[in-house]
Amino acid sequence: MVHKAGRCPRCRTGDLVYRTLELTGDVYTVCENYPRCSYVGDFQDGQTDSDRTHNQAG
Repeated sequence: MVHKAGRCPRCRTGDLVYRTLELTGDVYTVCENYPRCSYVGDFQDGQTDSDRTHNQAG
């Protein structure tokens, strides 16, 4: 099952999906349009990069 994390802020056409780095267990988000879109964002404390940006701005 793929969990989606919203729309990609770079290409604006793909959805962000969660991935786990097997070596460290870190969770991050990537655009499902990879390799056409190379967006990668951190996932910390239940928020993506775009969530943190919206929260700080408003």
